[in-house]
Amino acid sequence: MSNRNKNLGLQKMSNLESSLMELNIRVGNNKDTATTILEENDSEKSSTEDTELNEDGGNTISNKPQKTKITLNQSILFSKLPPQTTSTILTVSKPVVSKIQIRFKSIGSVNQVKPAVFKISKSSKFASILKFLELKIGGKVYCYLSNSVSPNPDEELSNLYDIFKVGDELIVSYCNTVAFG
Repeated sequence: MSNRNKNLGLQKMSNLESSLMELNIRVGNNKDTATTILEENDSEKSSTEDTELNEDGGNTISNKPQKTKITLNQSILFSKLPPQTTSTILTVSKPVVSKIQIRFKSIGSVNQVKPAVFKISKSSKFASILKFLELKIGGKVYCYLSNSVSPNPDEELSNLYDIFKVGDELIVSYCNTVAFG
């Protein structure tokens, strides 16, 4: 690589670094460079900054850097990454949902549970739903997912949710007799 290409690359990195510093984002581990760039930007903007009233009545210039939040989609650094890497980072950065929504639907002459929608931990077993419905109904309950599958009580709700969810909820149909033989 020629010296000209190296200098061009360093200049681009310097421009990128300075623009990131304007947004109050630290690049690398060199604190001196970060504060130097922030000080340069502050001195350039000092004429346009707001003034505050001092305790003794004098005006002082505020040197507080403006903090902005940048989403991963708006970040300059992430726009330069390969598409596969970017999608992986966005997938990992999504918040993890620890609870799932369950909607109960009655089959036959069984009373509808009020309210019909509940939230429960993903790590719970299907047996907890069976016990809950038995307490609410006051007797034996048969449950079905997608009106056809009767899950094992030892099955985790996270697995059932991943397979049988409709929209953002797991629909559990229930009755007091065997509905689908």
